Amino acid sequence: MSDIVAIMISKFDTVLHDPEDQIVKQLDDDRDMYLIAKGACEVTFLDERGAVPKSKDPEQMGLNRTLRHSDYFGEISMVYGCKRTANVQSTKYSTLAKLSYEHYREILIEFPDL
Repeated sequence: MSDIVAIMISKFDTVLHDPEDQIVKQLDDDRDMYLIAKGACEVTFLDERGAVPKSKDPEQMGLNRTLRHSDYFGEISMVYGCKRTANVQSTKYSTLAKLSYEHYREILIEFPDL
């Protein structure tokens, strides 16, 4: 198992984002996955009309949650090959580890049981 972890770590790239940078856009075809090493990101989603849902409850206004150190996102699109299910925006200066879909495929070729 440590071989898989070492190879996966070697496949991640470091990316830096400023506050308010859009990292992932809902419905995009991008399939990269991200791990937050430092900083914070806000996850939001749009309704079927492409608008932010209106409500007094933040959970219903399109703000799904705030992600922090050691949280990750993008795995749904990477694994299932679907469009992005939410928007993710950096809320602080953030350092992310990015696993590209191409590197993910390389890992699967080397470790097919993964």
